[in-house]
Amino acid sequence: LRTEGDERPYGYIPEREATAAAGGEAEAAGMSARQARRTPSFYDFCATMALLALTGGYMQQVSPHVVTLGHSVTTGASVMSGVMLGIAGGKIVVGWLLDRVKAPIVIIGFGLIGISGWLGLTQFTAAGALIVCGFLAGSAHAISQVGVPVGVRQTFGVREYSRILAVITACMSLMGAVMPTLGSAIYDLTGRYVTPLTITAFSYTLAVPCLLL
Repeated sequence: LRTEGDERPYGYIPEREATAAAGGEAEAAGMSARQARRTPSFYDFCATMALLALTGGYMQQVSPHVVTLGHSVTTGASVMSGVMLGIAGGKIVVGWLLDRVKAPIVIIGFGLIGISGWLGLTQFTAAGALIVCGFLAGSAHAISQVGVPVGVRQTFGVREYSRILAVITACMSLMGAVMPTLGSAIYDLTGRYVTPLTITAFSYTLAVPCLLL
């Protein structure tokens, strides 16, 4: 059960090693999926993921939004590349910080980053500023990719972690399937992508408190 350098596997429980050494088996600590579904925390996580689905769903509106501002398709692609780089970097940074800083600080901090990034996309018109805002918006997406799974594990334990997380993640997938169509419908009505992007920004004001709970 030990690796080189005395490092422990993710989800390691010291009691299980002692029980195994004694010839017995220990049950993984935590709730079953059925028990988790009976708690308010489970539905709180589902609500959090549904709200954060706005980020992934409306992310497809970023590039056409930039084009409607008068920029070229190349610039729109560059802003979207900034978003993708933000997602990749955000996952690493959020995971690193959650190991070293109190979770509420990380969640609130990246929630503010998400709000500023998405609102910035609606307020700025310069290509450089839009790329930076896209990077910030993408970075905050790591809350759903890293923050929520860590929170689920800490709340419900490792006993049936994968089954619990699968249902919670499904809420994001279902909502994410609807959002791109809804965003396009809003554009057809208003002629702008500003409204969907603004809704995405303020979704963090609800998702962050839910996750903190």
